[in-house]
Amino acid sequence: MKAITQLTLALSFLCGLLWYAWQAEYILFRIPFKTVNSYAGNKKDVVVYRYQQNNWEHDARTIVATTDSQTTLRHLITTWTYYVHDAGLLNEKAHIDDVLISTDNTAYVSWTASPFTLQASTLEKWMLIKSLCMTIDKNMPGILAMQFLLNHTSLHDPQIATLLTLPIKKIALNQ
Repeated sequence: MKAITQLTLALSFLCGLLWYAWQAEYILFRIPFKTVNSYAGNKKDVVVYRYQQNNWEHDARTIVATTDSQTTLRHLITTWTYYVHDAGLLNEKAHIDDVLISTDNTAYVSWTASPFTLQASTLEKWMLIKSLCMTIDKNMPGILAMQFLLNHTSLHDPQIATLLTLPIKKIALNQ
C-alpha cells in the first residue's frame, strides 16, 4: 500500500511538472497538420530606380512588408542599396545602419559609411539621392521627407546639402 501511494505521488508530481513546463513553454508540441507562418510579413512587389549612364533604369523586386512601416522602409532601402551596388554607384562600405520614421513622416536613414563614392560628381550624388527618393515615393508614398545620417549623426558632404531634410515628393517629381 505504501508503494502504491509513493508511485501515485511520484506520477502526480511528474505530471504536474510536465504540465507546468508545457504551460511555461519549456516544452513545445508541434501539431503536424497545422501550418505555421514562417515570417511576420507579406511579400510585396516594389520598383527600385537608379540613374546610370544618362539613363533612368528601374527594376521590379520583392521585399517583406510588415505592419511596422520602419521595418518595411528599411527592407525597401536595403533592396534599393543592393540594386545600386550592382551598378557600382554606391560606396561599397555603405550599408543601412538604421531607419527611423518620425511623427511628421520624415525618414532618418543612418548609414555605416557615406553612401557617396569619393570620385562621384555632384550630379552623380544628386541622381543617387533622387533615385532613392523616387523609390520611396513610388512604394511608400506616406513618407514625406528624408534625411541622411552617418552613424546616427549628421552626414556632411561638401558638394551636397545633406544636412537638410530632403522633400521626397519634390525631388522625385523634379525632372
